[in-house]
This record gives sequence, structure tokens and C-alpha cells, in this order.
Amino acid sequence: SCWGAGISSGRDMRARAEALKNHISALQLIKAEILFKSAPMESIIALLEKECSAKTAGFYRDTYRRARVGATFSQAAIEYYPLLKAQMLNKGDIEAIKSVCSVLGRYDAATQSETITAAISCLQGRLEEASAESLSKGRLYKTLGAAAGIVLALMAI
Repeated sequence: SCWGAGISSGRDMRARAEALKNHISALQLIKAEILFKSAPMESIIALLEKECSAKTAGFYRDTYRRARVGATFSQAAIEYYPLLKAQMLNKGDIEAIKSVCSVLGRYDAATQSETITAAISCLQGRLEEASAESLSKGRLYKTLGAAAGIVLALMAI
């Protein structure tokens, strides 16, 4: 069970890196659609559902659906931040996504694009850190879990 806990910790780190990649891809797509096509959010959401992971697209889809019922995109996103936490994203990652949610549908294409660009840059830096951490600490956690399991087994004997 100790080894399993170590593996689980490593898996969580890899899941965060994967979620960051997915959100970066989604934000790049959103930016392109807004900037170059002036696409409405309905078509952007439909494209996200085709091109992105289900969890990532689900966050933006659910937020948009809630926003259509009388809230701003930013207000609606608050309800769905737990979905981001479930993807193993940390507070800093979510803050970068929040910055995008605060401008979507509220400002002109240039302002939205600038904010999305800044968020992408931030998330890419966080992705590099998460990938490096996953490589180094992921193995460490697995090794520590195995060692703790061996020690406990020896103590039980």
C-alpha cells in the first residue's frame, strides 16, 4: 500500500502536467477563434469539444452554459473551479485560467487575446515546472513508497 501511495503521488503530478497541456491547447484555440474569426462562444465551445480533452472542454462548456443563464463568464466559472482542482491543477494554475474567464465575452478581441497570451505564457512556465517535478519527484515518491513498504513489512516480521 505504501508503494501504491508513492505511485499515486507520481500519477497526480503527471495528471497535472497533462491538464496544463490540455488547457494551453484550449486557450490557444480560443485565442485563434476570437482573434482571427471573431467566432461566437457557441462555435468555440463546439470546437473545444471536438479538439480538446473531455475534462478541459467540459469546464468551458459548463461555464458557458451557466453564463448564458444570466451570469458573466467569470461569475459562472466560479462554480466550476472544483472541476479544475479535480484535474490536479493548483491555485496558481487556476488563477491563470481565472484571468481568461474574467475577459471572455466582455472585452474586444485584442484585449481578450492579450489576456489569453499572458495566461498561456504563465501556464507554459507552470507546465515546464510540473514536468520537471514529475520526472524528479515522481521517481522519488515511488522509491520512498517502496522503501516504506519494505520497512513496514520487516517490522511486522
